Amino acid sequence: MSKRNKHAQSLLLVCAASLITSLNSSNAQADESQLDSSPQTATQAPLEDQFFEGFIADLSFGYSNLEPEAPSNIWTQNRDHGAAFAVGVGYQFTNQFSITLRYYDFHTINLNSSDPLYDDVSIEYRVLELAGTYRFTQLWGSQFAPFILGGVGYLDPKIKGDTDSVTTEEDYHLAYGAGISLSPMKHGMFDLVWQSMAGDVDLISLRLTEDVPN
Repeated sequence: MSKRNKHAQSLLLVCAASLITSLNSSNAQADESQLDSSPQTATQAPLEDQFFEGFIADLSFGYSNLEPEAPSNIWTQNRDHGAAFAVGVGYQFTNQFSITLRYYDFHTINLNSSDPLYDDVSIEYRVLELAGTYRFTQLWGSQFAPFILGGVGYLDPKIKGDTDSVTTEEDYHLAYGAGISLSPMKHGMFDLVWQSMAGDVDLISLRLTEDVPN
């Protein structure tokens, strides 16, 4: 074999060895990159499965229906529905269960008198409520998860007008309701809620719940 051929073969062997070494190095780097990124992938949970525990605050806006019992047929109620809002603070214990203290302010009820001897009356409804909420997240996650709520409320109506003829009583009552989680967020929930209070108060509302930073 000539010296030229031997030299060419040597160059080919050197190039092949270099190529194999380069490929092996690239594969090793790729394996290390996958090992480094796999823990991060494992720790990233979908937003609907993320859970926050601690103090929470919520804000509700809704539409209420009030049907108080008139003291007699002298007064007639001019309307029974209107806007309502509520604010609350509470604590989220688990992904399913929380307890919240809320203050509700409802629209004013006007009772019109058909007797000239009696004045018209307006009644303002305010409710303080302590209620627990349980979310059925085990069904299909937090998004569109149904929930139920129940607790105790304190009704404090205020009368304006003929207070001698129309009286109200402070009332403790059971409150209950149900709803559905419309959309989970990173630090809270956005819900559609229906509630019944004191036997003559119904409320449907949109509620935004956020965790309180420590």
